[in-house]
Amino acid sequence: MANVPEKCTVLVVGGGPAGSYAASALAREGIDVVLLEAEKFPRYHIGESMLPSMRHFLKFIDAYEKWDAHGFNIKKGGAFRLNWSRPETYTDFIAAGGPGGYAWNVVRSEADELLFKHAAECGVKTFDETKVASIEFAPQDPACSDGQNPGRPVSASWTRKDGSSGTISLDYIVDASGRNGLISTKYLKNRSYNQGLKNIASWGYWKGGGVHGVGTHKEGAPYFEALKDASGWVWFIPLHNGTHSVGIVQNQEMATKKKREMAEPSSKGFYMQNLDLVPGIKELLANAELVSDIKSASDWSYSASKYAFPGVRIAGDAGSFIDPFFSSGVHLALSGGLAAATTIAAAIRGDCDEETAASWHDKKTAESYTRFLVVVSSALKQIRSQDEPVISDFDEENFERAFDLFRPIIQGQADADAKGKLTQAEISKTVEFCFKAFAHVSFEEKEALVNKLKALGLDGDAYDENNRKALDELEKKLTPEEQSILKTLKGRRMVRPEDSLNIDNFTLDAIDGLAPRLERGELGLRAAKKAPVKYTTHDPLSFLNGEARAAKKALQNAHVDTNGHAETNGHSETNGHAKPNGHAEPNGCSVTNGHKASNGHSATNGDSLTNGHSTGEDNSTARRMADLMTSEESLQSTSLDESTRHRLMSSLHESAEELETPYDTMLRFVNAGRLTALIKIGGDLGIFKSLVESKTPLSSAELAKPTMADPLLISRIMRYLVANRLVAEVTPDHYVARKTTHALADPRIESPMRFFHAVSNPAFQALPDFLKETGYQNQTQKTAFQKGLNTELGLFPWLKQHPDLLKDFQSLMGVPKEGNCLDVIPLDYAVSSGHGGPVFGDIGGNTGQQAARLVSKHPELAGRVVVQDREETINSAPGVKGVQLQAHDFFSPQPIKGAKYYYLRAILHNWDDDKAVQILANIVPAMSADSRVLIDEVVIPEQGAHVWPAGLDLQMYTLFGASERTTSQWDALLQRAGLRPVAVKNLCNRTHSKWQDGGTTTAKRDGETNSSGMQISWQQPGHGDNGSQEQRTQEEALQRDGDGRDDEPEEELEAHDEGEYQPPNSDAQPEPCGHHARGELLTMADLDHEHDDPTAQRDLDAHLAEE
Repeated sequence: MANVPEKCTVLVVGGGPAGSYAASALAREGIDVVLLEAEKFPRYHIGESMLPSMRHFLKFIDAYEKWDAHGFNIKKGGAFRLNWSRPETYTDFIAAGGPGGYAWNVVRSEADELLFKHAAECGVKTFDETKVASIEFAPQDPACSDGQNPGRPVSASWTRKDGSSGTISLDYIVDASGRNGLISTKYLKNRSYNQGLKNIASWGYWKGGGVHGVGTHKEGAPYFEALKDASGWVWFIPLHNGTHSVGIVQNQEMATKKKREMAEPSSKGFYMQNLDLVPGIKELLANAELVSDIKSASDWSYSASKYAFPGVRIAGDAGSFIDPFFSSGVHLALSGGLAAATTIAAAIRGDCDEETAASWHDKKTAESYTRFLVVVSSALKQIRSQDEPVISDFDEENFERAFDLFRPIIQGQADADAKGKLTQAEISKTVEFCFKAFAHVSFEEKEALVNKLKALGLDGDAYDENNRKALDELEKKLTPEEQSILKTLKGRRMVRPEDSLNIDNFTLDAIDGLAPRLERGELGLRAAKKAPVKYTTHDPLSFLNGEARAAKKALQNAHVDTNGHAETNGHSETNGHAKPNGHAEPNGCSVTNGHKASNGHSATNGDSLTNGHSTGEDNSTARRMADLMTSEESLQSTSLDESTRHRLMSSLHESAEELETPYDTMLRFVNAGRLTALIKIGGDLGIFKSLVESKTPLSSAELAKPTMADPLLISRIMRYLVANRLVAEVTPDHYVARKTTHALADPRIESPMRFFHAVSNPAFQALPDFLKETGYQNQTQKTAFQKGLNTELGLFPWLKQHPDLLKDFQSLMGVPKEGNCLDVIPLDYAVSSGHGGPVFGDIGGNTGQQAARLVSKHPELAGRVVVQDREETINSAPGVKGVQLQAHDFFSPQPIKGAKYYYLRAILHNWDDDKAVQILANIVPAMSADSRVLIDEVVIPEQGAHVWPAGLDLQMYTLFGASERTTSQWDALLQRAGLRPVAVKNLCNRTHSKWQDGGTTTAKRDGETNSSGMQISWQQPGHGDNGSQEQRTQEEALQRDGDGRDDEPEEELEAHDEGEYQPPNSDAQPEPCGHHARGELLTMADLDHEHDDPTAQRDLDAHLAEE
């Protein structure tokens, strides 16, 4: 085998589509490129269905002819059946791109090898079976470092299975290492998983399968069919080797539940059973034979917060992947590979500086990922809502219009057509409005809106520009609900391809004033040319009203040239180019321009001076509101992570408050005191439940009937509920449910609201007088609860005398959180490690709600989970299969000996420090060497606490004389109890970077060496890193041996290096994230002494810390 050179200009890691393409493009510019691939070609890979955009990428590197001649299966389109209440639809590539507009279905082992060999023909030095093990970076000048990357790469170490190894020096590196993601996971640690696409796939290969669409223009097309139980979809892809790839993609939670219910849950049995839910594909397989084993994959939908920095580019699956639906993987890989090559060439040629080149690649990659994420999410929403199609108010008998919205992006042409046919200016709004277009609007709501617009004077043919402008003016006179409906309907109009054809064309994509120069010998970046904007939207009234004439006229109507229509076109020509996300961004920062909503970045996070896209600064409240609404419109097109959602909510509340007069402020606080009482009344009268259950609006008289209430009184109550946006009034004295109504009708919310009204509110009403009487002391013998409820009893004895409120309190304790400790505890490892005896002791576990979830998720733990609580609570608990119930007072010694986990959820905050120490100290004697105490509690930040933990702290003081605690207070408490913290994990949808922003260190007793390798991961509570740290799966967790050397394959050890401990008084102030913003964390603690088996303990503790 040839030797790897000692140096090169560009090292490309990974010989898949992204790596081979980037290497080919760079070598054709005369740049010295080395390409290293870990496996030996040909090697297997899933992802067989391509998009037509691929031909344009292939032509640029002169690979199209050999590719097209290889004999891959021709793909002229794709047939989809997303909803079983409607016929299938078809995306026709030939109709969109002409006779040569087809794509291919490929055998990836052959296709990837073809591109790898083509790279060698272009002058790349290629080596397979050569694995890059690590990268060395040059030390950074602290004064110049931003702290977000490890520095500029200088060399890489490689190894081979024959034992040979070496080092290659380099100027640039392209990480195209696939799902392993060498740089994202091992060095940047910035990968985050998309929980909204948490799916699992299983697939196999068949011979003798049928042909879809025989005798029609769809003949031979790949077919994608939704499972009838709405859990996912199935692909059926014909390949040129005579087989069909048939795969099932399902929501992971639903799949797990189905598999658990099977008598014999084998992989093949589960796969075959699910094929029964796709009759179309099952028919195609009637005479076919499964000729392969069943393969599977999960946890594949992820992204990163950064895809480039000077000297480094990340491309393809190494940076992000969305979902197999719409076949976007290879398209994004080639687009990313070309962006990497373009920006490296630009930096070498001096087209721009290194920072600018890296930023262009970063933003381009983020944009492409986000656009496809929105579309895929929109389509999968169709699958998961089979009984309620979200486009039901149109007249079509199928989803043709829905797929008209998707076709341009499915075809992927916007990032590839070198002839420049599809420009950013022509297609800017498609993705921005995609989610809005699929929001449900009833026919009645639409008719009411159109009639109101007519009543306000807008009628006739709104193709006329004057009528379009009139619509913008009249929109200001609509209610917020009507404006929301109008935005949805405008979204449907805007995403039609007749009006605006898809996403940005790679060749014209302007970012930061620069666009690609795709010419061989001149590859790089150039100053962007301003793209002309074609205004192609049509009659608002007739189209919104669903009239056929509007759709027909839209097809015939000539393009109307209008640059300045802010409402429907949304282009702000800034710095000489159209913003990629189509928004007029007053502060110069685009959501999808490198700041994806999924990573927690808001469109308001940039400022005009830094970004340089604004000619002036306007800090007026009106401008801030405009910025926020622009941000909100952009962000709502994707599933917001907790950080972004809470930050946006807080910003909107703050901006609204800045508009208040002192009188407004007084009214807001006065109204706050009424709300809980009126919600309680609404629940008692059954108002919320009645509105949610009714299919038609209800009057006050109808709402009064169930309780024989006075209709006049009900009308007065309804007036208040409408004014506070708790219900909606569609016509005078006729009401319907809105989003908040559904929440208040939910028994899981209704019961806690009763508790807050009957117990918390009287206690808080008494708090001012109580504090005055007790001299404003932090520790008191009695509580404001006792004063407000006029009792000498504490809360729990008092609740025992009020069983109805006790049930409400128990319901409050059982409210599911958006995050759950079960998602961050390595229970699978605990079981497989051979731990004997009980695994999970839920101390003060109420009636066992959390334990039931645990056993449901891990049925192998049945019989090894124990719930402890007061005798009266245990007596009222429903039996849960596999869970032992045990009456126990946690102020007495713990009877469960040697459990793996002792779990306390929202227990310690009910007690002062002395009592909390007593509770914990009672557990210590029962613990074995590998036991852990799990404390599921709020942790308050030292500064800038979210309203929830700050309020909950005073709630604990008012009800119990207790408190929530800060990091330093938790440290002190654990130390007093004889415990030490091992790790802190937030229960947000992502595991936030306790390493990146603050880091970790080894925790130990004073004067004690650390033989156990344990690591404390105190993250400054209430702050995170916008969700950039990768959330590791159980399969990816690293175990380490005693000397700390890697003991697992590389794909299982990326992104596990820890940093240094961030003490509670650290100045680091990362951004808040959801539960973490609210301070909800899981703390792992263990015994504060040397363990009997340090070697075994090191292995386990490394696993825990890296989880």
